[in-house]
Amino acid sequence: MLELYTVECKDYSQIMDRKLVVQTYSSQTIDQIIQDLITNYLPSGFTKANVVGSLTIDKAVFNYEYPTKVIDKLAQAVNYHWYVDYNKDIHFAPFGQEPTSFNLTDTNQTYIYNSLTIEEDLLQLRNFVYVRGGEYEANSRTITKTGDGNEKAFSTSYKF
Repeated sequence: MLELYTVECKDYSQIMDRKLVVQTYSSQTIDQIIQDLITNYLPSGFTKANVVGSLTIDKAVFNYEYPTKVIDKLAQAVNYHWYVDYNKDIHFAPFGQEPTSFNLTDTNQTYIYNSLTIEEDLLQLRNFVYVRGGEYEANSRTITKTGDGNEKAFSTSYKF
């Protein structure tokens, strides 16, 4: 019989957030920024052996932010992901570039059969966008723009 357990765990990111980062970085690589965090803001024992951080950040300003939030912002800026492992090593890499710690197949018992559930959610789907606020009250007007599936920004003839 298969038994399932629910377990809540905390990783070393909780320990990483003991100091706040007050720092401005200019023309530095992500690797250099994370090394500075390890040297100046994190407790001893943290490493960056798995940081893929050769990309240069032109300017990053952090005012009293937790180190985990700093790394979150760096990851979002370059579309990477990160985590800290059980050896206190920081992993920072592009999505899909880091190997898994185990091989997942249909035959090696590293999965729970029928455990994947996919839910469709239309809460974020919109046909209309309402804009409130503005600089002055004016006559009501309608502006129609046709989307092509690629364009994400539409200019308007007047300020809202």
